[in-house]
Amino acid sequence: MSELSIIKFIKDAPESTSNSNETESSKKNSIHLKKQQGQWFVSDYFDFPAENSEQMAKVISPLLDLTVLGVALDSDALAQSYNESATKAENFYRAAKLLDPEKATQSEASFTGTSLKISGQNNEVFVQLIIGDQAEESSAVRDIRYVRIPDGTVYLVDFSTASRENSNSNQSFPEALSVDPLDWINRDFLQISRWNIKQLRVHNYKLEPTDQQNSNPLTANLPKFNDKTFISTGYFRFDQDPTNSLDRVWTLNQHLKMNDSGKYEPIDISNSEMANSTKINKIVDLLGHLNLVNIQRKSDFMANVFRENRSFREIVQRNESLESLGFYLADYDLFRPNDSAPEPNWLGEAGDLELLMNDGSKIHLYFGKLQKNQRIVLVTANFDSNDLVAPTLLPLQKMSADLSPEAKSKIEADNKAIESENSLRKSEHLLNITEGRKKAQEKRVRWSNWFYFIDESDFQKLKVQSSDLIKTNQ
Repeated sequence: MSELSIIKFIKDAPESTSNSNETESSKKNSIHLKKQQGQWFVSDYFDFPAENSEQMAKVISPLLDLTVLGVALDSDALAQSYNESATKAENFYRAAKLLDPEKATQSEASFTGTSLKISGQNNEVFVQLIIGDQAEESSAVRDIRYVRIPDGTVYLVDFSTASRENSNSNQSFPEALSVDPLDWINRDFLQISRWNIKQLRVHNYKLEPTDQQNSNPLTANLPKFNDKTFISTGYFRFDQDPTNSLDRVWTLNQHLKMNDSGKYEPIDISNSEMANSTKINKIVDLLGHLNLVNIQRKSDFMANVFRENRSFREIVQRNESLESLGFYLADYDLFRPNDSAPEPNWLGEAGDLELLMNDGSKIHLYFGKLQKNQRIVLVTANFDSNDLVAPTLLPLQKMSADLSPEAKSKIEADNKAIESENSLRKSEHLLNITEGRKKAQEKRVRWSNWFYFIDESDFQKLKVQSSDLIKTNQ
């Protein structure tokens, strides 16, 4: 197993106070990555995949082009006069900001450098450095730094190429060695293309405490889930017009509204309503690059249920709950209220979205609680072959008794070609089903371990009012 670690002290900006003597403080920060089966993971961030290849390149690539200009402190020479060497070396390390951040105390923070260690299989160390301050030889165009290796020797190393590679962000090489886990992961956690979204299903609702609704006769008959009352403002299904992909035109194909009895009923959309494509495209565009701001790992049991696409009834039977995060299992199908034995389904405290992709996989996003201006999101994927359009089969030509032998032969030949074409279309459909199931499984596995947190401002862009999704035909 390969490993990479970075340790440094980071300065915290002082809080804005009336005390003019407020000074900057520093705290020790580190990040550790491990490589298993060809994939890097952030060890101290729930083993989340480190999929940001650009960040890895910022660390690895410059190491291949560094130039050693000379020796600034020779540990062998110091060893000849041991009594003086310890003090001399310590003073040099402090002046050059080369104290080891892993061992340094808080009072020594300003004298520390950035520790970088990369090891391979069997703990074989490839790189182990402490990168310190700029040397006097540096200039506006040359970034020359002190670098300390484990035996205590200090070299002058030219980081100019590495710093130029980070010039777009105005970072030196040590500054580019980020200890923020979010810099190492792919924050676009859905990893979908907006062009591959075939259908958008918007379920606008909220779950409110039932005791707050008891005195309201308008909500008395609405569905109840544990101590929550389900209050819906509508369900909408929009299909993207495949013939007009450039303008991305959407069609409203279903609009359901909950009646006073707590049951959904269809709204006639034939002449009165149409999709607001501009608003829907804004939602779809955001889903194409929806960035996480934090994560939380699921329990092993919960992750396995999602990963293996097992019945959520297992969660009910084990009395497991996600209600503290704003997710509820409903043993009741809102769209099929007469189903006597429905499969438990998830509800998010703040509604949900479902995407049908061109490959037939369905992505479901449930929106849970708001925590510190971050909205918790539960994501999963599944597949239903009924969502794939069945192939159109060509009809066989009819044979009549009064046809000439030549005509019969032609029809037989034509029908043989038609049967071959129909067989090909059926095979392609079965292949699409197989591929769709595979894609859905890949997505489900990727999301199975995590709850995702998104910025509340992004959630508000996704959670638009029902009236914004549709417009009235003029």
